[in-house]
Amino acid sequence: MRTILLNAVMVVFLAGISFSQETSKALFHVASVESSNAPDRCPTERCTATKITVEGYTQAKDGSVSVEYVLDCAELIMDEPSPHQAVVCDHVHANSGYLVKIGSNYISFSDDDPRFEPLHAAYRIVSEKEPKHK
Repeated sequence: MRTILLNAVMVVFLAGISFSQETSKALFHVASVESSNAPDRCPTERCTATKITVEGYTQAKDGSVSVEYVLDCAELIMDEPSPHQAVVCDHVHANSGYLVKIGSNYISFSDDDPRFEPLHAAYRIVSEKEPKHK
């Protein structure tokens, strides 16, 4: 039962996140971090979800801002069969820089293997934009 539930959780959270082979590395500066309850992210009623939203930007080699991002990730605590973390997100802090892996629709702050419990989720790219040049 636990394996079926974990697979369902993985499908819910990885749907839309494509872990393609083409990724790039970049320095990501975190500007803000916010968390909120996210009951709509739970695959069952016996679950607690916390959505983490990160705003930040990548930096070009000359120090200018390359791309601004809004990211989100949802952590899940499943209540059955016993309370346990099913999905975790990297916890990052504002005014800090991180070496990240950028995929087609996700940013990963770590190189953890997603095959092991708890699932270590990447952040989904909600929006990205190039800053207007003055």
